[in-house]
Amino acid sequence: MRLALIASAALFLVSALHSADTSQAAKLDPKFAADSAGSYLLDRNRIIDIGPMDEMGGDLVFLASQTLREGHLHQVAESEFVAGPTLGVDEPVAIHITFLRDRRNQINSLRWDGDGIHNAVAKRIAPHKTESVEAHNGDVVLRGELLMPATSGRHPAIVLAHGSGPATRHVGMWNMFFVRLGMAVLSLDKRGAVNRPVIGAPLQWMISRAIGLPESRF
Repeated sequence: MRLALIASAALFLVSALHSADTSQAAKLDPKFAADSAGSYLLDRNRIIDIGPMDEMGGDLVFLASQTLREGHLHQVAESEFVAGPTLGVDEPVAIHITFLRDRRNQINSLRWDGDGIHNAVAKRIAPHKTESVEAHNGDVVLRGELLMPATSGRHPAIVLAHGSGPATRHVGMWNMFFVRLGMAVLSLDKRGAVNRPVIGAPLQWMISRAIGLPESRF
């Protein structure tokens, strides 16, 4: 059984190497994803939380606070994105988002069209700061990020506990959602789910499970 899993993983690796050039061209720039992650205020009752999710290829996903609509943002131009009716359903296109920059070329707002709101500008709110962290336990090292509200003083804290699968620190809109509520957020890469060129997190996690080695050694 274990040999069969290893063989399956190897075949997947060959396929990934073969298609790396074409898939990489369509991948969202991680810097843009990090720069655009945040919370945006449409009006008093409507807030859009946005962040990258590695389990969706590093693409941006969002949560609309009033309607609880979730969506997968697909890049159609440098700063323009579209989404379908809900997360996992991309057609028909229901939401258009354009990220806007200030004079310092920093993303400070977005233009939203959809869900009953047309061509509205949402200002960025809830500024935060991020630092890289490591957690050590013997020879096991977990890496991730600590996100904190930019306001001074102490903050309640939350540690995101991943479910099944190769989840990473980038869990979509949830980091931004909790930071907006005034919480510090510790979000770690799951063991074996670190990013690597070409192979990607899911394959590493599968191989580590198949051969029975500590995933953190990848």
